Amino acid sequence: CKCKLSCRDISHMMIKLHQEFSQLDGNAQGNYLFGLVDVLHIGRRRFKTYEEAGQSRRQVTVSYTVPNGEGGFHKVCKQTFMNIFGIQSSKRLENIVKKKKAGETTFK
Repeated sequence: CKCKLSCRDISHMMIKLHQEFSQLDGNAQGNYLFGLVDVLHIGRRRFKTYEEAGQSRRQVTVSYTVPNGEGGFHKVCKQTFMNIFGIQSSKRLENIVKKKKAGETTFK
């Protein structure tokens, strides 16, 4: 991908992450993805067509991370995240974000 997050730097980890992920059962996969997706408050709002922050349809920023193999995490774009874990539809990620916004701590 050509995004500013330099997703191509983790190409050596993609196959390993996909293989490990595919060996998990459905519930474990959900919990694994749940831990890699972060829902953050908007850093700076830019008011244009609405007067109050609640009127904006964008209320949070979603951040996607993957393990870098050295004990840390590497931030990636949504498309790379979906490609690594073989997610065909963004509906699965939307459900995770919805649960995180609701304050849930695990995926069930």
